[in-house]
Amino acid sequence: MLFRSTAVRKAPLLDADYSGPVLLMDSASADVIARVLAPNLAGQRGPLSDRPQQTTIESELMNRMNRPVLPTNISIVDDPFQQRYVNQPLIGSYKFDDQGIPAKRISLVEDGLLTDLLMSRRPVKDRFQSNGHGRSGFPGRETSLISNLFINAASGETAEQLKESLIKACRAERLDYGIMIRSIAASGAGLGTPVLIYKVYVADGREELIRGANTTGLAVSSLRHILAAGSTGVAINRLTGFRGAETPVSVIAPALLLEEMELKRTTGPQQDRKSTRLNSSH
Repeated sequence: MLFRSTAVRKAPLLDADYSGPVLLMDSASADVIARVLAPNLAGQRGPLSDRPQQTTIESELMNRMNRPVLPTNISIVDDPFQQRYVNQPLIGSYKFDDQGIPAKRISLVEDGLLTDLLMSRRPVKDRFQSNGHGRSGFPGRETSLISNLFINAASGETAEQLKESLIKACRAERLDYGIMIRSIAASGAGLGTPVLIYKVYVADGREELIRGANTTGLAVSSLRHILAAGSTGVAINRLTGFRGAETPVSVIAPALLLEEMELKRTTGPQQDRKSTRLNSSH
């Protein structure tokens, strides 16, 4: 852990803005799914603040029912009954949601097609009944939310195969290197801040740890263009919602190779990375 923290502090800065294929490994893929896709699998999002007058925002996928939202080899289920993944406890489990509705396992995406949304008792367009996903730390402010979200990929690739797929995609775009992200600090807006980020050189596959790269966000529509996915998943547990009244959720996702993602180099003064920002699982 100390060695990894020291290595990050001594790593060279990203020398230019990057736009191209990005391989999300380890916990990074689940973090991106939690921030980009999970909110859009709900019948509606929760309030943007705790002000009573704050309105909700509809899912960007609301009008894509029975249409493609992911590649055909990817399916998603939300299962509040699962309590563990491999040897890791999942904190999103429950038997009844916060509105007293029995929990239900919901198939959300089947072979890339959006087949359902998570619902609370609050109706939205064409969806009028809860399916046991009304959740909130504040009574009376329940909104539809994931529990344990499982992303499954058929014909998943090994880590080495994913790296080769990244290099192949970068070679096709005439790039000297691609980007691999292994850990993202869950802070701030957007996708958060990449902590363990590497250049993967096309010429020889060499990996170089770098720092000073910031994400610019990722549209949920861009997930339709995932180039490849891993064969095994990584689970993350997160608390989401208002401070002091957070709701526990879990996301289990394989590594993902995105066709395109933008990274901006940091232009201000650099500060040493704190070891506490690194995920202890790495």
